[in-house]
Amino acid sequence: MLGAYTPASTSGWMWDLTVTSDHDFCIDTAVATVLVHNCSDPFENTQYTDKVQQQMQQGDYHSFPELVRSEVTPGDVSTETGADGKPYTNVRIPGAINGPEGEYHWIIDGEGMINHRMFEPY
Repeated sequence: MLGAYTPASTSGWMWDLTVTSDHDFCIDTAVATVLVHNCSDPFENTQYTDKVQQQMQQGDYHSFPELVRSEVTPGDVSTETGADGKPYTNVRIPGAINGPEGEYHWIIDGEGMINHRMFEPY
């Protein structure tokens, strides 16, 4: 579905684009054609386990701003099989904390529970 309207807070056009099939598509602009990947948010409808919530209070590499989650890109998300044979969503966002570079890492189970959240320095 494609529609347009003028939002109340700005004078330009705003487009509502819903992609119902392939999540990779191109947008033709005046300057160039841009490849866009429309992916879902891996954190949608997730919750932290009690253990992870406690770890987040420690002030170490488990404790970092939730805002980091908004930086996720499709290349940061993978599915890996755990030791129990079940699939888990792994989110690894490159970044740094107070100098050391590394990855912000979350592991999400099939029920939407985040059972790992930690900055892992390289």
